[in-house]
Amino acid sequence: MESSQWKVLFKICVYLPYEDGHSNVDAYVDELSQIESLIDNNLDCHVAICGDFNVDFFRNWLHTALFNSFCENVNIKPVCGHSACTIDYTYNFEMVRFNIHYWIIFQRLTLL
Repeated sequence: MESSQWKVLFKICVYLPYEDGHSNVDAYVDELSQIESLIDNNLDCHVAICGDFNVDFFRNWLHTALFNSFCENVNIKPVCGHSACTIDYTYNFEMVRFNIHYWIIFQRLTLL
């Protein structure tokens, strides 16, 4: 592959605010906006976001809804939802399975 065909992998590491009713909503939305700005300013790169998003996709909570909307708006998806992934949960505590994501990627990015 020629160097002109290579794309840079731009990794964004995050620690998003925890959900505590409505008290952290503004901070959570602000963090998501900053991430979206980084993505928009690096359109020539493959973007991977890693860290603690403080959401569980199986819960029907406010931050989960905000994060789902964010992922849809910027066309990214948790690695667990990628077609190449076969993991159905990412964390098990006291026999309860949680779907907590630490990596999300553009849907068009291929997993190796």
